[in-house]
Amino acid sequence: MEKRKYIHIQVLLLETKAMLAEWKTQREVAEYYGFQDNQVVKRLLARERRKARKLEAGILPRPKGQPNIFIPLRKQIPSSGSNPDIPDSFSTPLLPLHQHPDG
Repeated sequence: MEKRKYIHIQVLLLETKAMLAEWKTQREVAEYYGFQDNQVVKRLLARERRKARKLEAGILPRPKGQPNIFIPLRKQIPSSGSNPDIPDSFSTPLLPLHQHPDG
């Protein structure tokens, strides 16, 4: 089998953990998937242990990607005849963070 150049290793995490639970070595797991060496498996497991440690400490993972461009407006819109059936969260409009220069 040819050595893999790249694979999204995270999708193989459950299978990898199952193989390690069957007392396979990291080298055997790497050879089974055709990785270059056992460092791929070793770093995957280290990354997962680090994530678990942070969750136990109460540190939540940060969201990936670009943040949302809408921010909530903190002032409530004054309403003369407020409807008790509509919650206040619907009366808080969202304003775009950046305005397009054309309009």
